[in-house]
Amino acid sequence: MMIKNGIQNSIAFTDKGPRKGWRTPLNIINDSEQRDEETGYGYFGARYMDHELLSSFISVDRYADKYPFISPYAYCIWNPIRLTDPSGDTVIFKTAAAKEIHNKYYNKNEKYTSTYNELNKQKNIAFVIEKRESNQKAAASYRIEGGIVEQLFPEEGEPYYEYEEVYRVEWGLPGPELGGDESHVYLEEIYHAYQILEYGSNEGTIEREIQAKEFAFSVNSAIQVTCTDSYGRQDVPTQLGVISKKDFNESCRFLKYGRKGVTIRDSWGNVMHNAVIPGAYSGFPIR
Repeated sequence: MMIKNGIQNSIAFTDKGPRKGWRTPLNIINDSEQRDEETGYGYFGARYMDHELLSSFISVDRYADKYPFISPYAYCIWNPIRLTDPSGDTVIFKTAAAKEIHNKYYNKNEKYTSTYNELNKQKNIAFVIEKRESNQKAAASYRIEGGIVEQLFPEEGEPYYEYEEVYRVEWGLPGPELGGDESHVYLEEIYHAYQILEYGSNEGTIEREIQAKEFAFSVNSAIQVTCTDSYGRQDVPTQLGVISKKDFNESCRFLKYGRKGVTIRDSWGNVMHNAVIPGAYSGFPIR
């Protein structure tokens, strides 16, 4: 076992695949969490990897016919910098930003880890996680958060066609009314993806929004309880701030109907009594 810069069992990759002896901080993978102590192989859930065989799997990819130009024993189509293969079965395309947030919580937060593992073990459903490219002003126009889970319908010959269902989990910058940062948006959308498995549909309801926000808060409790909203009003209650109180009825009323009689400040700092905060999810059913 090699330990260098805090990384165990590092494997170096070139543009043509892994190469023994190369050590570069930009081209390494860490399999220390997946090492099978009995066999010495790296365990990825669906397949085992023998690192002595230049970091190749010891059995073929069941989707090998999709990639006739790549060895069926290859890891991540020899491109571990852009791709990940956490199960040894399906390549999941992620942006670097998504991987950064994932690595922050995976195997460190029990709720996040169990939820992500549930998504990752699905064989007939693909969840494609990617970051929405938008600016803060565009994200704020949503007045909720810059994220969405939507079903894709790839045609024959397109990526993910072999799956029975495909969902894009897209996330980005939040609007100020959320009361969190982009990691909260990522966590919400991950949980919305999990809800598809739990409920069997991708329907939007107030109850599911509350559950997703409670999940985001339980994983990352660093939130703002008030904000300057997208209209410039100050001291406005945030969604995560209300959700954090764990009062389902209050959370329902706030998300669907908003709040009346609130004392806040306008964009010039003047006190506003009996102000109205509209419900961000007024068009959603409760359940």
